[in-house]
Amino acid sequence: TQVGVYVFDGVGWILVQTLSGFSEIASIAASPNGRWLTVTDVASDTLKAFDLQTLSTSPLATRSLTDARTQAYSPNSSMLFVGNDLGFVTPVSTTTWGLGTHFAVSDQIRSLMVSPMGTHIWVGIDNQLERRQINGNFELGVALSGSPTHLGRDSLGRVHCNGSSARSMYVASDDSVGYLPGHYRDISSLAVAPSGTQLMSGGSSGEPILRCWNPNGSERWWLNADGTPIEAIAYAPTSLSVAVAT
Repeated sequence: TQVGVYVFDGVGWILVQTLSGFSEIASIAASPNGRWLTVTDVASDTLKAFDLQTLSTSPLATRSLTDARTQAYSPNSSMLFVGNDLGFVTPVSTTTWGLGTHFAVSDQIRSLMVSPMGTHIWVGIDNQLERRQINGNFELGVALSGSPTHLGRDSLGRVHCNGSSARSMYVASDDSVGYLPGHYRDISSLAVAPSGTQLMSGGSSGEPILRCWNPNGSERWWLNADGTPIEAIAYAPTSLSVAVAT
């Protein structure tokens, strides 16, 4: 079976690019400015960068990164941060694709998100969500009861994540911690709309229900997924539509 990445035109949904040469893809990410597409391959321990303007099928750059799993771009697309299974976060310059000095956390990295100003980075590890300065200096740690695999920020400045059993958790701008009740089993997926005005959480096999929330924690609606766990949620840039994978 061929392992590949397929790039579609967002207007007509025409296939415009097929990228191959991978063994086991762990993550893909597109830069906020729409210029770069990066792919981590854990089988070959590489990060590959592609230019979405030229649509070349050959990597613009290939870098060796052991067990690279997660990615997050800075808001201005100048930096990419890559987290791996060994607990290291490596900054990568999108100007030269050179690797910067990594910093270490205490466990396998499950998720990453850079703050809107590019000054801090949120790191999800098993049983904890951390906020660090962009150079890796530790600032805040919040205990969880699972793995925060999905992060997002709402219009109130709250950072949301799953990984707290049957509740999605948020950290407010004053560092206080709150929860959105409603699920009664583990939350397998979570996404915040780009507008920040709503978020969705998806239940696991024990509770395959999609729930939509306001930032203040009130529930908008819920939808039964007919017994199938909700694996992933992705909003359109306009926040007016959403794709849900089961």
